[in-house]
Amino acid sequence: MTLLQLILIWLLSRSLPRIVILIVALIKVVRMLLLRYETKVRRSLTTLNSPMVLLNNTHLLGKANYTQTNVKWCSYQLVFGGLFSPEKANMMVRATTAQDEIDSNNVVYSRIEAPLSISNSAQLHLLSGKFADETSVTIKNSKGEALKQWSQFNASAEHTLDLDMPVGCYTLEVNDSAKDGLAFPFLNQRKGKGSIAIYDIDDIHQLPADFGRQLRLPFTVGYKLGGCAASPWQSEHAYAQVGERVSFQGIIYQAKHWSYNFQPDEAGPYDAWQALSYCDGSTLTY
Repeated sequence: MTLLQLILIWLLSRSLPRIVILIVALIKVVRMLLLRYETKVRRSLTTLNSPMVLLNNTHLLGKANYTQTNVKWCSYQLVFGGLFSPEKANMMVRATTAQDEIDSNNVVYSRIEAPLSISNSAQLHLLSGKFADETSVTIKNSKGEALKQWSQFNASAEHTLDLDMPVGCYTLEVNDSAKDGLAFPFLNQRKGKGSIAIYDIDDIHQLPADFGRQLRLPFTVGYKLGGCAASPWQSEHAYAQVGERVSFQGIIYQAKHWSYNFQPDEAGPYDAWQALSYCDGSTLTY
């Protein structure tokens, strides 16, 4: 046995325990990482003006759960002082699980943007591609119920869809079963290039055609978020017209007979005012 071999054996005998300890420590670290539960929450940027929360629960280096939650933006609770304030309209979402070991990414803050406001005479103009059967359009109310649906479109043709909805808060959904939208740069020649826009009284709101699987657009009809579908009640104004509507503290009231300086929220069953709905047109819950 040479001197070099003796030296190597001596070095290994001295360092082997340390190597074993290091390997055991690495195994423990890897095992801890593999068994770590983590819930991440973030804001999706794939929608227009619509807060959407994505929750990723990871375990064993893979996704155990994937949850997509649409936040109810159409709520008077998002209104500050009766007016929508972009500076104050922040959304905070907290997501945790019983086994969660990382708290730093469980909370997300996101700015809420005011949704599009249109009149009840607005129309949706849709230019379909060559494969029109891939496209469908749905309008849902604030409860997520489908009120209008279109799924029969002619290929490479202009379509006009009436958005004649009553005062309220809605979501427009345009779906594409092939997941490439109405337009896609590498497929426009083969599939045709479509387009989509909302035509209102004096405005045209062009929407992105390369939306992939789905385009979601929240919108209000007849009022702006934070505003109201009726004029504010004025204490110094005499209301003589039966059926006239006013707003007071987020609620719309209708006149039953003449009144002057009579606060709407103080009205009883035989008084001048009758509560109709919240300012967004939704049903009263009290």
